Amino acid sequence: MTVHFLRPSEIGGHPIDYQKAHPEVGGIDVIVWRDSRRHEGFLVNCPDWARAHELVDVIRRGKEGAR
Repeated sequence: MTVHFLRPSEIGGHPIDYQKAHPEVGGIDVIVWRDSRRHEGFLVNCPDWARAHELVDVIRRGKEGAR
């Protein structure tokens, strides 16, 4: 049986963090890190969880297509 998490913690070897955005901005910040040391990465602000899941899915498909 395969277990799928609603919020993946890693995509293609890149750790992912989620955090509530600043109240003035709102939404959810999705941070994709370069490696497990979490020194470099990029942050994308998503207005809601649906958009955050879409972003993660696009990144995952892009990583799979690059192989």
